[in-house]
Amino acid sequence: MVQSEQIEDPMSELLGYQLRRVSAVAMADLSGALAVVNLSPAAASTLLIIDANPGKPQARIGEALGIQRANIAPIIARLEQEGMIDRDDLPGRAIGLRCTSRGKANAAKIRQIITEHEKRVFSSIPRSEQRALVAALKLVRKHNQ
Repeated sequence: MVQSEQIEDPMSELLGYQLRRVSAVAMADLSGALAVVNLSPAAASTLLIIDANPGKPQARIGEALGIQRANIAPIIARLEQEGMIDRDDLPGRAIGLRCTSRGKANAAKIRQIITEHEKRVFSSIPRSEQRALVAALKLVRKHNQ
């Protein structure tokens, strides 16, 4: 067996590069874990946001997740078709979204899956440093919105 040469990575010290690489690993793990509930990370996140914010309109749900209106519509349609959410009329023309009992049960499963995923993927980082990293990343997001 031929030993492969070490490849120098001139980007290895760049924060954005490391974030992208970690994100790819984390999303692959999460996608695999969510196969149990047959939902993508985007659909699972959408269900969790609806469960935490019953009655909010679709546009607000998409905005909270950073998903454009055209992209959130098929996710909402699928969740509705699967019997996980339903719609309520709000004042004006808006329609609020709520989890059904099936949606609430799936949201509970998803929270457990995500908890296990977070432990699996990020266990090498002490919990206090995880909290600090989350806080720092929230600052970056807020500054760049």
